[in-house]
Amino acid sequence: MTDKNNFELREDIKKVLDACEKVMFGMSHVTKLIIISMICDDHILLEDVPGTGKTKLTKTIAKVLDLDFKRIQGTPDLLPGDLTGVNIFDQSDNKFHFVQGPIFTNVLLFDEINRASPKTQSALLESMEERQVSVDNETYKLDNLFFVIATQNPVEFIGTYPLPQAQLDRFLIKTRIGYPTRKVEKKIMTQKEIDLDDIELPKLQKKIITKWQREFEKVFIKDDVLEKLLNVFEKSRQKSKFFLGISPRSGKKLIRALKANAYIHKREYVTKDDIFELFIPVMLHRVYGVNRGEEETILKLMIQDENF
Repeated sequence: MTDKNNFELREDIKKVLDACEKVMFGMSHVTKLIIISMICDDHILLEDVPGTGKTKLTKTIAKVLDLDFKRIQGTPDLLPGDLTGVNIFDQSDNKFHFVQGPIFTNVLLFDEINRASPKTQSALLESMEERQVSVDNETYKLDNLFFVIATQNPVEFIGTYPLPQAQLDRFLIKTRIGYPTRKVEKKIMTQKEIDLDDIELPKLQKKIITKWQREFEKVFIKDDVLEKLLNVFEKSRQKSKFFLGISPRSGKKLIRALKANAYIHKREYVTKDDIFELFIPVMLHRVYGVNRGEEETILKLMIQDENF
């Protein structure tokens, strides 16, 4: 493939982006990050203030891809059973029957995840990593297509439980939607709010995600690019910069994300554009700097020094 394909998108993925743009203006970049997470069979954490459209965007993607969608609100009194489901005694047959919780879906939007207690977060951790839930010594399998899109408010701290590093590491990408540009916000203010049931959206069969997950593995990364990335990984483990550097598992997740991005752009190989676009969203929440707040700057300097 030639370089002219760098900015071309796969037609099926372009349909998803265009459909979401009809509903949520100016959010195609976030939509693409969600699709990358799905292609990698992984999850995404959106950190942003209320009112930026996280819920509606997620519902739109689920509808376009014909995926089951459920939402749960994180609160301090949320119990693991509220998420996974519980066994309920039925007097008609004197037996306990398992009633599935909202986690039994394709797309789970966990709103304000950092308001849920550590015990509930642990229940979610099992489902994210192992695609199963355990209730009363019984294990129940989740759907093969299971994606968590979690949100958290970066401003409020009262009544919140910071996500432990083990939980953060389960999210392929952590990103912010951010406020819209003036032009986009003007469009939001002047156009009538769109109801998903009132517009015609292209419906792709959900098995197309399985196709993406199979095909993106064919994308390759050149050895010289991989060597430069390994240099960055090693530098991140220097105690003078980070208490917690990039782990081998984190590096593997990055490679998958880079391949997925190249696949979306109809390329057979990873380029520096993929690295500059995804390195921070995939890696920033996996490192812990000596000087808190400077991690992003240091990581950017590291990849610039390697001269990809």
